[in-house]
Amino acid sequence: MFEAAKVQGAHSHRFRDTFAVSPLEAGVSIENVSVLLGHSSVRITEQHYKPWVKTLQKKLEDEVRKAWS
Repeated sequence: MFEAAKVQGAHSHRFRDTFAVSPLEAGVSIENVSVLLGHSSVRITEQHYKPWVKTLQKKLEDEVRKAWS
């Protein structure tokens, strides 16, 4: 069973990534996700998962659209 996972390049940490990214994409705050992950600081969470924070992505998209208008 574990050999198949190694062959496909999967590792157990991907479950943790999914656990973090799914709520962020759904709009859960990065502060709350940080608590759920057990990080000692929200900065740790930001280093790994900031690209998936929905509110930040929307803000970036809005700024780019304004710049191109």
